[in-house]
Amino acid sequence: MVFSIITPTFKQPEWVRLCAASVADQTGVAFEHIIQDGGDGRGLEWLEGMPRARVFVEPDRGMYDALTKGISKASGDIIGHLNSDEQYLPGTLKIVHEFFTDHPEADVLFGDAILISADGKPFSYRRVVTPLRAHTASCHLGTLTCSAFFRRSVVERGLSYKSDWRDVGDSALVLSWLDAGLKMATIRRPLAVFAFTGA
Repeated sequence: MVFSIITPTFKQPEWVRLCAASVADQTGVAFEHIIQDGGDGRGLEWLEGMPRARVFVEPDRGMYDALTKGISKASGDIIGHLNSDEQYLPGTLKIVHEFFTDHPEADVLFGDAILISADGKPFSYRRVVTPLRAHTASCHLGTLTCSAFFRRSVVERGLSYKSDWRDVGDSALVLSWLDAGLKMATIRRPLAVFAFTGA
């Protein structure tokens, strides 16, 4: 089982450094980290020295278009979306690998997340809830994509991000999964750090 982690970014090299380090530090699993930069690539040159990082610099029409481009280049069996100001906790990919191995029926997995301020101070622990339509449609950040993972088969069914989505694409994605009847699972483990930075 191979992971493809997609990070969309636009002129955020200082955040990408933390994000990429959190992915590179994952052990015990095979993965690739696709950084999709809609800017000019300045400040990301150091990523060339990271063997599992692949950087693509090309114009995009926003975050969800960048995600669509990144996912189209992914070769992994499990896909994760980690924004440039988000980070995985140590051991996250191994936890997710074990879960999908033990639960072949699961299409999507959601975990807990730690919320931090722009200066890096933790202020909340977000416990995941199994997505329901009413909650997803009405709750701001009802699910956090930094602690969500889905199988390649989900993408092959056309149930991925859409390039023309804008501000509520994460919720639109989860709603499409609910409508399609995907098997969504949760795990009571902290998997990622979500930063309130707007990056």
